[in-house]
Amino acid sequence: MTRKSFSRTPGQAEAFDQLLVLARASAGDLAVAEVSEPASDEGPLLVELDINCAGAVSGRSSVPLGERERVTIAVPALYPLQQPRVRVAHRRFAGLPHVVWGVSICLYVAQYEWNPGVGMTDVIARLVTWFEHVAAGTITGPEVPWDPPITNLAGSPGRLLVRRNLPNALEDDESIWLGGAVIESVGRRKYEVRRWLDLRQAGQWVRAAPANRGGEPGRTFLAPVVALPGPVAFTYPTQLAGLLAGLGTQGLDSSACASLIDWARASATAATDGAGQPDVAPLGLILLGSRARPDSPIRGRIAHFAAWWADFGVEQGAVRWMRVEDQRPSITLRRDHRRPARWLHGKRVLVLGCGALGAPIAEFCVRGGARRVQLVDQGVVHHGLLVRQPYRYDDIGYPKAEVLGERLRQTSPDVSIEDSVVDAVQLVRGEAGLPEVDLVIDATANRAVAAALELTWRDHAERPPLLSVMVSRTCEIGVATLALPGSGVAGVDVLRQLLLAASEDDGLRDLLDDLLPDVARTEVFQPEPGCSDPTFAGSAADLAGFAGQLFTDALALLGLPSPEGVLTPRKYATVVRSPSGDSPGVQAHRHQWTTDVVRPEAGHGYQARIAATAFAAIRQEVLRSRELRGPECETGGLLLGQVDHAAKIVWITEVSGLPPGSAAWAEGLVLDAAEQRGRTAERRRRSRGLVGYLGMWHTHPRHQATPSTIDRTAMAGLTRNDAPAVLLIAGGNQEKWARWLDGAGRPETHVELFFPDPGPGPGGPPRAARRRRGNGS
Repeated sequence: MTRKSFSRTPGQAEAFDQLLVLARASAGDLAVAEVSEPASDEGPLLVELDINCAGAVSGRSSVPLGERERVTIAVPALYPLQQPRVRVAHRRFAGLPHVVWGVSICLYVAQYEWNPGVGMTDVIARLVTWFEHVAAGTITGPEVPWDPPITNLAGSPGRLLVRRNLPNALEDDESIWLGGAVIESVGRRKYEVRRWLDLRQAGQWVRAAPANRGGEPGRTFLAPVVALPGPVAFTYPTQLAGLLAGLGTQGLDSSACASLIDWARASATAATDGAGQPDVAPLGLILLGSRARPDSPIRGRIAHFAAWWADFGVEQGAVRWMRVEDQRPSITLRRDHRRPARWLHGKRVLVLGCGALGAPIAEFCVRGGARRVQLVDQGVVHHGLLVRQPYRYDDIGYPKAEVLGERLRQTSPDVSIEDSVVDAVQLVRGEAGLPEVDLVIDATANRAVAAALELTWRDHAERPPLLSVMVSRTCEIGVATLALPGSGVAGVDVLRQLLLAASEDDGLRDLLDDLLPDVARTEVFQPEPGCSDPTFAGSAADLAGFAGQLFTDALALLGLPSPEGVLTPRKYATVVRSPSGDSPGVQAHRHQWTTDVVRPEAGHGYQARIAATAFAAIRQEVLRSRELRGPECETGGLLLGQVDHAAKIVWITEVSGLPPGSAAWAEGLVLDAAEQRGRTAERRRRSRGLVGYLGMWHTHPRHQATPSTIDRTAMAGLTRNDAPAVLLIAGGNQEKWARWLDGAGRPETHVELFFPDPGPGPGGPPRAARRRRGNGS
């Protein structure tokens, strides 16, 4: 039977090209031996590699390597947002650390170690290192208070929760009135008022069939409500005679009280037919509502409720009361009403990742009064996670999102909780798109998720705020990045901005060393069964502290008035350090930046983000050149920055003027970049790779910013045996050009990324043919 093949996805084609480039550069140490096309629309591309292991240092390995070893790399459809898998066709490596099911080599200790911006280069480097360790035998294993009237709660049958405001019609009625409260038994001796009814509506509810009343039959009943016209004494009586006398002074005679008692008892009996369970049985309750005393700050038609349990003690002349928790918004102040968490009230929040930071933050959202919280995590609860994640022993083996969702529903039934056991990348980049929310929180610490969010955010400036949170490997530093609407960026961009600042600030050097070490860490692998253990050490107290500090700071920023103007910061980062022996207090620092100048990249769908300071430097160089050589003379220089191929972003961070050996005149420009590229190595080292040689820029004074044939030929020469290079051209008609040089507006700008040609390889058509199809124009 013939195996049906499907087309490669763009990501799979990109991965294959990367492997071809790596193979060509390896001088025979790496070869692409065979390619199997995807067997379905979502199937992997299988690339068989032949790796030279003859030079590996032999040691005490129990598994001798052949001179060349073959492995198969399965490239997923969503590459590079999903990491490739590596397997072998034999079981010689079975039993070695990081070999799963005897044939799969686990190169990444945890999913968030996969860096989609590096791609196959990192996969091959880790694979070669793994073979070297196998050969050497060195591989390792895994507000205002008030006092309501007091009731004697001895013998209370439970507690009544009142969380709904009275309807305006009842609230505005100043006379004594009767109504009804639809009450539901919610279990564990708790009862809650679901609806308020006037007397006419209460009669309709009594006459309606049980199925038409709403609520669960056997748990829902109607209690009479009496709105007393004045305040009640400091305490309610415990004897029936005293209560009747007090109600009489409020205009409610003894016959009316007797009718209320009969009504309450009949309603409770009718709701259950006398067969209610003790824990959830409806009760014969009468709700007495009173005004506040004159010295109370609380106002309103009914400031306080008391619940008279009329089922018990009446015949003996006694009165029993039920505990009431009155939490109506009209009379209460939330305990967090003066704190940044007030921003959450009524908001819709999407939480990606339900781990050590995401789970407590999700709970903060629910407790903060969010209207809807969606939880996304495809992981399950493991025993080791109980050390620092808020799960229980009974949760082991169950999906985190489901377990957390169920607990949060119990925390606040009013909040709509949706749990999604799915891959966050698929949710972010899926056809359905992100749900409509007011805040997105990325607590995955997963580079692929961050890249997916960056791709999604970059073309939609009015996306909701995006908060990304993470901690250092030693859990001594917590970091939060916040991208506000209008920034057009996500967490990858803001974190890069923070790390750039750290490269120039000794006070942030520890953060830079943690996230971008200048010397590769020696522990290539870490011993943990199943490749699932986390790679940072931290306690529940550490993580709870960071979650609270970072989230509160973000909420404080979200609570500020919406920013206006291009010079208003829209990107923020907060760095929090935990207490230590030398510094007992928590240290927190906030950083902020304005947005970059954004331009579309012309050739490959990337986006160029040009630092405002870089644009200003170009203008200064043009002005200097005009003074030296005249207004018609072209000028140019080097571009420094970074390219993220997963998020498809070109960051142009810095520029320089004409390098030595260059020539400029009215008809053209010759740039000598070779010497200067060596000089940029120090800048790249100091910035840990965030600012390195990127390409060239030049001007077309008073002309369109369109690459000439000479420009394209020059860029092809730059990339012939090297990394991709960026071309930026600044130009514009005479009016636009003059206005820019005078300090108004921007020039016409062309940004294009040029890639090296990997040449033809097995399993696909020549690169040139693929490029012609891809160009379209």
